[in-house]
Amino acid sequence: MLFRSIARFEDADSIAPWRPNHDRVMGGVSTGRPTWSDGAMRLTGELSLENNGGFASFRWSPAGGLDLSEADGVRLRVRGDGRNWKVNLRTRQGRRGMSWQAPFMTSEADAWQTVILPFDAFEPSYRGRLVRTEEPIELARVVTFGITVADGQEGSYALEVASIEAWSSGTAEPRAGSLAAREARTSALAESLSEEPTADASALEEAPRAGERAVEAEGSDALQDPLLQAPLEREGVLSGPVLSEHLGEI
Repeated sequence: MLFRSIARFEDADSIAPWRPNHDRVMGGVSTGRPTWSDGAMRLTGELSLENNGGFASFRWSPAGGLDLSEADGVRLRVRGDGRNWKVNLRTRQGRRGMSWQAPFMTSEADAWQTVILPFDAFEPSYRGRLVRTEEPIELARVVTFGITVADGQEGSYALEVASIEAWSSGTAEPRAGSLAAREARTSALAESLSEEPTADASALEEAPRAGERAVEAEGSDALQDPLLQAPLEREGVLSGPVLSEHLGEI
């Protein structure tokens, strides 16, 4: 696996961007705040179910957002309290307040543990309830990273977080839909279409095949990419029967 640091808590200043966002926003009375100790962020407080509350959340909104499109998931180094926690990712997609959540259980043994959460495990949630959507999470536009306890158990909670990382499987192929995948596709098409036509028209024969591979890999949006339209239009791929053939297969 390959790893990229998202957040490390090596000094007290590192927790400054993290803010509590508890059930008080909806009338609850849960409490808690982040503190720093011995190279870790400590999330401690009291969870209450009064007034229809029942969650304590800590959030970080990095300037410019996080681009996690090249990653397959996140990895956390934590020491917990035996309670069930969640990682929350919020993007600009969907309704306001919608987030993507993945749960993880902590150990009661007062021992450090590594939590690995693939992005496939994250589900869309709105106000604590799972929602249906066919739209995948927009990993290139993560605007808030959060850690939440909402396990329905009143009482004190405590979680230490030493580091947060993005991980990828390390495969040679870029993730579908990522900027790297789009750039690789554009480069391949431009190279195949830049050659002068020959007597057997081999360059023109390769162009439709390259276009078909792009459509199969990325869907119909590939034909709307302005970076692709110019080289395709020069060879006639975006006009006449060839375009109709591509759209008919989608």
